[in-house]
Amino acid sequence: MESFYLLDAVFAQNCGQSRASRQPIASYIVGGLEANPGDYPWQVGLIESGYLICGGTYVNGNAAGSVKVVTAAHCLSGKNPNPNNYRVVFGMHITTDSTGRVIAQVTGVSKHEQYNSNTFSNDIAVLDFTIGSSDLSSTFASPACLPSRSYYSGEAVVVSGWGTTSEGGSSSSVLRYVWKQMISLAECETTGNAGNLDQSMLCAGEAGKDACQGDSGGPLVAARSGCWELVGVVSWGFGCGRDNYPGVYADAFHLKNWTLSKI
Repeated sequence: MESFYLLDAVFAQNCGQSRASRQPIASYIVGGLEANPGDYPWQVGLIESGYLICGGTYVNGNAAGSVKVVTAAHCLSGKNPNPNNYRVVFGMHITTDSTGRVIAQVTGVSKHEQYNSNTFSNDIAVLDFTIGSSDLSSTFASPACLPSRSYYSGEAVVVSGWGTTSEGGSSSSVLRYVWKQMISLAECETTGNAGNLDQSMLCAGEAGKDACQGDSGGPLVAARSGCWELVGVVSWGFGCGRDNYPGVYADAFHLKNWTLSKI
């Protein structure tokens, strides 16, 4: 059985399908409840040197049957990361259980050309693989849809990951999730995040509900018109779940044209 060390740090649609509830439930990654296997089948784990360092989102590529992953640029080392250093796990629920999952070698990395490691502006990247969707048929892995529109303030969204369950705490071996609400950038500028935001970012959350260390690069999704769409990519925040410090994500709709050019 292969396991990884965690760093604290047939459907009507061909994407966005899950058996997870589309209604908010009071649970959260920081100290929260566990997801059920297959609830968030687009969730992947990004591995570097045997360590699960970040999350990511499985999406369809432009070519039929192609597999791509969207993650955060800050999860990848250097301006031109070596794809040989990274693998991705599809269909994983428990990090210590190898049942029903596929581990794929990354063959190409595209980091946003305007990514700024100081400000986390344009914090997005796309990973390439030689495997196709048929190679994942033995797993519950399936892609999320790219966003059809921008978000609105108050929209219900879900973030998931294997990150720490409290600020400075231990990582979870089981996938967890949290329902949050979107916050407009104008409103977010009135919080502790003021002065650190730009149009490539969005904010979501409230005190006690947040992603945390190890969740970076993972999906923030919303249920829209019968399918789950990628709204944001876990990017940065001051602590985890602190009052007046909502989590900050790369805005998947704002960055959609760039993403489409890379998949």
